[in-house]
Amino acid sequence: MRKQILLMKRMKKIKKRKRKVQNVAKTAELPIHHTQIIKPDNIPKDSKFKGYKDVVVQDIIIQTNNTCYRLAQYETPNGQYITGQLPEGIRDNHWGKNITKFHPIPIPSSTCHSTY
Repeated sequence: MRKQILLMKRMKKIKKRKRKVQNVAKTAELPIHHTQIIKPDNIPKDSKFKGYKDVVVQDIIIQTNNTCYRLAQYETPNGQYITGQLPEGIRDNHWGKNITKFHPIPIPSSTCHSTY
């Protein structure tokens, strides 16, 4: 019984060590978009700079990305028009694929002041 308890404690310690290594590896591969240097408020005189302690903070920025698809139109000799087609997934609405991912519920046009 006592051996089992010791074995369980040892396994917990190993798991904790593995988690720390995995977390470091994940943040080490992230692309860094901005770097900001923050100095301490009160630095005593004659203090020596010893480097930085890096803290990586992940965030998401959502910005608009509107695309105007200019569909080429041609008139055939018999008077009919042939028009280019929108890409797959955009053909039936005015919303891009990312908007429909984030907002799966149909949005009424009066809500967004949009002509849908």
